[in-house]
Amino acid sequence: MILLGVLTTAVFAFRVIEEQDGPGEGYVALNKESFWSTVGFAFFMFEGIGCLLPVMRETEKPELMPAITVGAMLTLFVVYVTFSTVCYYAWGEDLTQPVVTEMLPAQNSFV
Repeated sequence: MILLGVLTTAVFAFRVIEEQDGPGEGYVALNKESFWSTVGFAFFMFEGIGCLLPVMRETEKPELMPAITVGAMLTLFVVYVTFSTVCYYAWGEDLTQPVVTEMLPAQNSFV
């Protein structure tokens, strides 16, 4: 269900980019004023060592856990950064809703 929501939102974001022929109003590639707080938020988001250690202790092959963890973190990082960049590029500073799916057109039957 989460994957369907991400894909639906991404498709609509690409449509918005195509319709407006470029980025949304107020798009800034790198906001120097809030960049470091974004980095701090990213560290907070990926902090999960409290969940990882008990799982590692119970696995059949704990020696594979570092590779699995790195793969999972890289996958999450790529999906998170790609999705947020596409949405921000599409809507720019008009991205006002905390849940991006609220910005999708309600009259569309697919949504």
